[in-house]
Amino acid sequence: MKETVAWVDPKTLRPHPDRERLGSVLSSTDGRYLLIKDSIEVEGIQVPLKAQRSTSILLAGHTRQRIALELELKTVPVVWCDVGDEEALFTMAIDNHLRRGDEQDPIKLAETFRTIMRLVGYELGGERFRRVAEPEPMEDAPRSTRWTLVERTRQKTAKEIAERFGVSRANFFRYLELLNLIPELQALVSSHKLGVKAGAILSKLPHPYQEKVYVSIPPEQRNKSEYRLSEREAHNFAEIYAAKVASERSEAGLEASDASWTLSVSERDLDAWGKSDLSVENAALYYLGDERRQGYLRAVNDVDSEYGEERANDWERFEGVVQEMAEKVVLMDDEATRIAYSNRRLNSTLEQVRNDLQRFEVELVSLRVLVGSHVEADVHKAWQHVTAEFQRMHRKLERLSELEAEEER
Repeated sequence: MKETVAWVDPKTLRPHPDRERLGSVLSSTDGRYLLIKDSIEVEGIQVPLKAQRSTSILLAGHTRQRIALELELKTVPVVWCDVGDEEALFTMAIDNHLRRGDEQDPIKLAETFRTIMRLVGYELGGERFRRVAEPEPMEDAPRSTRWTLVERTRQKTAKEIAERFGVSRANFFRYLELLNLIPELQALVSSHKLGVKAGAILSKLPHPYQEKVYVSIPPEQRNKSEYRLSEREAHNFAEIYAAKVASERSEAGLEASDASWTLSVSERDLDAWGKSDLSVENAALYYLGDERRQGYLRAVNDVDSEYGEERANDWERFEGVVQEMAEKVVLMDDEATRIAYSNRRLNSTLEQVRNDLQRFEVELVSLRVLVGSHVEADVHKAWQHVTAEFQRMHRKLERLSELEAEEER
């Protein structure tokens, strides 16, 4: 690559058309932007910008150019690059990644990774990249005169390229899979409300089912800054909708005896939920208002009441959690999907509780063996409290199982 340094009017330089796609643009109020600006005001631009000679398109230094224009600098140092469009894009992508190693937007990183892989001759097929064409073999000629950066990178495997970016091959492909998400879910990834692993899981669903996932998240929840769709929830959605691709109703497993429940919910609520003037909160209240669900809620409340006023007073907090969970399912498109999703959540929660109980059991019993009969008064009180909690929890789960058996009869 032939390079020439010159002092150029920043107004004559053009931003690369793919710049915003491949990297976040710093706000003029961002602390990093202001730090760079302060440095340029005091010391000038120390590192030259890079631009394609034939087009005056910037390959590196977009932020420095913005600041130069803001400070009304007459000229800026530029390294002219005698490269074609393909090499120019590659240079811009690499330089952007190196200079913005703190890139926080996973979608921007994914776009960078995909651009580089395509430029060096790979295409994504299924869940892995394959070479479109084999690269020319390296020869003994001097690298600086024979091989461009693109050509040198073509000699490397996908794993080696991933390592150059400091990520594992598995994570490299997870980032790339994010680009199969619908724009709404990509936006959740960019705002860190959907993690890279969870996003990669959902990316395998057809777009219509991804849309169902997005719509099922109440706006009141996804607009909260602290909202995050967990990896476990993503697995639940993926399992449910992957099964529905093959069979719309097979996952729910609704028996004939459940038909009246499904029908009553559908007739009373589903039409109302489609109305624009009904909030998600009210839809959840309608959903929980079903007599059978109310029966389960009353049974749980009765058990808590048996264990004293303190537990009975916790009921409002418990109802709030039930309401929040109901808000997550009411926007799903049918009762079969709601039941299937809730079953997945219940199963994964049971597995987590079982694992936690086994771990605490070993620790509690081991420590009690060490203490023997020499239990201090405050520790003895805590032991009795935990024992009572286990008894209450056992009674509550037992009562819910009894209700299930009564319905089956």
